Amino acid sequence: MLPPPAVLVAVGPDVQADPRVRDDLEGWVRGSGFRPRFAADADQAIAWLRDEREAFAASLLDSGLGVDGEPTWQRVGPLVGRRLVLLLREERRTLWFEALRSGVGAVVPHPWAPAALAAALAVATGGGTQTR
Repeated sequence: MLPPPAVLVAVGPDVQADPRVRDDLEGWVRGSGFRPRFAADADQAIAWLRDEREAFAASLLDSGLGVDGEPTWQRVGPLVGRRLVLLLREERRTLWFEALRSGVGAVVPHPWAPAALAAALAVATGGGTQTR
């Protein structure tokens, strides 16, 4: 039996350090039929996507991540296109629409919730999820 498709998850250090939130994200991704693969930071996420882009069915990126003053999602977008799901940290409609206009596949508003994450993953992967 093949393992479930991988989803890259890149969140800020505050989320990485909070086991409850990280466990929730991991459970929600698994519950949507995918295998989460957590990047340690924005640099690792970008490197993985440059080297292994086809290994990931989708990528979940925290809107708060940045490299050299530039939001990580803007660097990752051209690499993965519509397979990118942006996890918003705050309610900012301008960011939401900017992301969608830039080709992000889906946006999950804060606070993150399982149903919204599952729907976003379904959109980003073309509906290729296996929900429980």
